[in-house]
Amino acid sequence: MVTKNSYFWLFLICPGIMAKIEHITTRSQLAKILVTQPVVIKFSAEYCGPCRASRAMFERLSNQETYKNIRFIEVDVEQGNSLAHEYKIKGIPAFVFVKNGQAVDFELGYNGINSEKAIVKKLDKLTDRTTKNN
Repeated sequence: MVTKNSYFWLFLICPGIMAKIEHITTRSQLAKILVTQPVVIKFSAEYCGPCRASRAMFERLSNQETYKNIRFIEVDVEQGNSLAHEYKIKGIPAFVFVKNGQAVDFELGYNGINSEKAIVKKLDKLTDRTTKNN
């Protein structure tokens, strides 16, 4: 039987499957990342219920082999408010999809499976999977 404690121990024993999410707060940190590969930035806050609800989905996607060439970044708007302002974040959670240093897509809010499907579709566009599969 798998329980929440099972996942806790699994992460301790197998750190390679831990989420590949980088937490940043400054423009200089982000600038170093943006030149390397496509990026999805999740803007969130601890006090935000939908932000917490989307955490497992964001972690799961960050570990998928399909998206290994995408950097997953999280910015807490309380600590990285200048980044939130730069990307004109008006609500959270907000997901910004960046390719070649430019924001190319955006997803605001999180309501479960419908939001996850929209995010996956945008991640696929970042990896050019949709054009190859059509």
